[in-house]
Amino acid sequence: KIEISVCACRPAALQLLRRGLFPCAPIAPSLAVDVRMLEFVTTLFVRMPPNATAWCDTLESFLDGRGYKLDSRDSLRRRFSNALLWYGSLVNATKSVVTAYLEESRLSLRPSVCEDSSDDSTRGRSRVTVEEVADEDAAPSVASSGDVSDEDANEDSDGGASSHQSQEEPPLSRPSEYLRQRCPLCFGGKNCHDPSVVADVIACLDACFTQKRRKNKDGQRDPPRSHPDSVFMPEEDVEAMRAFVEATRGSSRTRSRPAETQEDVDGDRYEGNLRVPNSVLDECKDSFGAADEKREAASTQFFIDTDLMGLLCRHDRVLWLINMTTAGERQYYALALIKKFFEHLPPSMTVGILYDIGCQLHRSCVKWDFLPDVRDRITFGLAVFHAYGHQWACQIIYHPRKCVGFGLTDGEGCERFWSAIKKLIPVLRVSGYHQRLFVLDTQVKHLDEKSLHGMGLWLSRRWVHCQRKKSDAVDLLKKCGIDDDVLRREWRAQVEEQTKPAPRRSKNKGKLAVSKVIALRKSESELK
Repeated sequence: KIEISVCACRPAALQLLRRGLFPCAPIAPSLAVDVRMLEFVTTLFVRMPPNATAWCDTLESFLDGRGYKLDSRDSLRRRFSNALLWYGSLVNATKSVVTAYLEESRLSLRPSVCEDSSDDSTRGRSRVTVEEVADEDAAPSVASSGDVSDEDANEDSDGGASSHQSQEEPPLSRPSEYLRQRCPLCFGGKNCHDPSVVADVIACLDACFTQKRRKNKDGQRDPPRSHPDSVFMPEEDVEAMRAFVEATRGSSRTRSRPAETQEDVDGDRYEGNLRVPNSVLDECKDSFGAADEKREAASTQFFIDTDLMGLLCRHDRVLWLINMTTAGERQYYALALIKKFFEHLPPSMTVGILYDIGCQLHRSCVKWDFLPDVRDRITFGLAVFHAYGHQWACQIIYHPRKCVGFGLTDGEGCERFWSAIKKLIPVLRVSGYHQRLFVLDTQVKHLDEKSLHGMGLWLSRRWVHCQRKKSDAVDLLKKCGIDDDVLRREWRAQVEEQTKPAPRRSKNKGKLAVSKVIALRKSESELK
């Protein structure tokens, strides 16, 4: 039994915390929970659907069987939930303060260390700290906000990925602090660009229509609650991209059918610098529901939040998420993610984007001139699982196994992420708006920590797999007995032949064929 004396200078909450107990309220708490118990429940709730009601009901039943009867019904659930909520908020606030303090300390040490480096150079000595500090960006920032700087990034009116850089903020020399924390393997290190590779980093895009949230009766949102390391893009950034896309090509309601041009009458053609003709891309569009923006994958009559769209790196670590509110999969969500991605990259880095309908996204970027500032730094491709549903001519260009630069990357990291958070579907279906985002951010943080501990094993496993695949391919090439130059030449010829535009269509071709047959028969009868 613990007895405490409460006064104005010694509140009950502080005295309980000193004893390892967390109060359910800051003033006059009626229940205190052991901090170790709260840590256990917090750890448990990232590995199963968070359900404080079931936990408290089980605990009450357990205590009741041992003679400990609580006074009122649901008294434990309400107070325990409050303690768990404020404990999690306090832990997150502590981590945020520590991160900000470390960032401030690092920035304050930079001038003095740089000054020491100049003195050391005159004496012919070098220091390790000089190299570390000199490797930092000119304008780093705390990564919790997900922005390149503390101020809001200025958006280009043309929907490009680069913001207007002021004289005080030069372009990044390496990926932002936010990206370096999101994935050290992709964005860490000093050399961010390799001219010998097609893509310096590879990311994948996808949407998931199972993570929905029902409409509530009053239509109001729950009290704000944000995670310090949130990966969700701000709503205003998504809305700005939506407005730009609709202003460029018109909304789905007001968009009229384009007038038929002479090129359309003459036959099939390429769109801009694309290597796949329009006829093939049209067939791919008809094959996938995600390419149809008018298709309703979730009812907006019953759900106010209909979907999630994510951008993940090739190590299955979440870079950004978007909370979707439309019935279908709109392209401006993908464009907003790509734009945000390039705002955190130096101008020299190239990116490979794998998407279920990457061919359609590439076509829209060329046709409507989306992302003009960074489009030449993007290599579009298809996710492996969906690639085989595309036309063969499309696969030749966009399949990651046939497109140089993607290697054995499958682009299905989003699918694995959706599978990892599927346990949250029932809980978040009836959750509040801010609570839903907070739970998802917490789950992402847990998966990041789990992934970080297994990165060494992941690299080892993938390296062995890659070497085995390479050895098998070399053996097959040796067995076929054909020179590599011949095989490459034949492949280029196949690509050129099978990606040709379809021949011109004519209404009179049938009549001409019949006329030729009749003429041949007449000539045959005359010869007889």
